[in-house]
Amino acid sequence: MVTENLKIQGVGSAGTEEALDQLGRDHSDKLQALARGLVSGLYMLLRSVKMYDADNNIFDKPLIQLQDAMNAIIRREGKLDLMGIKQSFYLNGMLVKVDMAALDNVKFLLDEMRGKDVGGFSLMKSITVPELKNFISIFAKEQNEQAEEGGLKNKRLLSMKLAKWSKLKEKLEKEKDETEARLDRKKYAMTVYGRGIFFIRKYMESLKAGKPLNTSRSLRIIQDLVDISYEVRTHFLGLTTTPPRASTWRTTR
Repeated sequence: MVTENLKIQGVGSAGTEEALDQLGRDHSDKLQALARGLVSGLYMLLRSVKMYDADNNIFDKPLIQLQDAMNAIIRREGKLDLMGIKQSFYLNGMLVKVDMAALDNVKFLLDEMRGKDVGGFSLMKSITVPELKNFISIFAKEQNEQAEEGGLKNKRLLSMKLAKWSKLKEKLEKEKDETEARLDRKKYAMTVYGRGIFFIRKYMESLKAGKPLNTSRSLRIIQDLVDISYEVRTHFLGLTTTPPRASTWRTTR
């Protein structure tokens, strides 16, 4: 019987954990290889379409190779999302690692795509060579029409959905502003915390000296701490685990 040949290992065994780690590394390495092939294939096609028509026989083999690479990714991952962010490409959220020698190719590809307001593309099912021809036609030298999410008007994309670079750029800038704002709030939280520690220290010293300080100043500090803990609780909780330093007290007077 088939069940007699099955061997079951405990999930927590060292052998299983090592096997899972190795499986994860193998998966990542294979996906990276496919991703590099995808980027390299796109580069060669977009460079060539500046000189030849997309229907030229010179594209037959490269288009089949690109089709195979893309469909292999979809079979493995169930989807294909290629996005150009900053000076790199990301495949399904994974940074595509390329050799130093290929950096200029990546830059060329990004510039060409962004010049046509294409920030990337997504697929949920297999792609065909005719559709890939329609895609590279967007970047032809004589092509002046800006493609929409579904491609050019007379050369539609059925499986592929384009991501507009203008929209992607706007989203990235918004996320950057939000990240910087969060960092600024955390820095401000540290400043308020330092002021609170400094005030308490000085107040305790004044009590020992028999000359208590006016507590009105503490009201503003308390209000700031309340605002911080209300907006982002993790900032306040994080501060309670931060040991106060004399340098912090001196810089927050």
